[in-house]
Amino acid sequence: MLQRLHRNNLSLNVPISATETGLQLGRLSDLSLGGFCLVGTGLPPDESIAAVDVRLPWPMQGVSRIRLDVEQRWCKRTTGGRWHAGFRITSCPDDELSALDHLSASFSIHSRSQA
Repeated sequence: MLQRLHRNNLSLNVPISATETGLQLGRLSDLSLGGFCLVGTGLPPDESIAAVDVRLPWPMQGVSRIRLDVEQRWCKRTTGGRWHAGFRITSCPDDELSALDHLSASFSIHSRSQA
């Protein structure tokens, strides 16, 4: 998968949940085909989480949910009880990859138009 050096912040509400438990982990903050940043409050996601579900705000390329295999790369707490966690995407089903690409491109275009 390709990876950009810079990822644009997202302005959409895209929740991410753990595939195994279905519990919501946080919300997408930025995204590229190589990885993403997740933000939330309370307890940060456990480092052992290996698969997540991205619930799309509307169907993209006929897909409403994208399952990703991931590897958590870092996690840090910020002021006010929030945390940010960075994940590397290790795999995405072929039939969902075009939706992930569309989501990533949509956020990139949206972010540039607000600059």
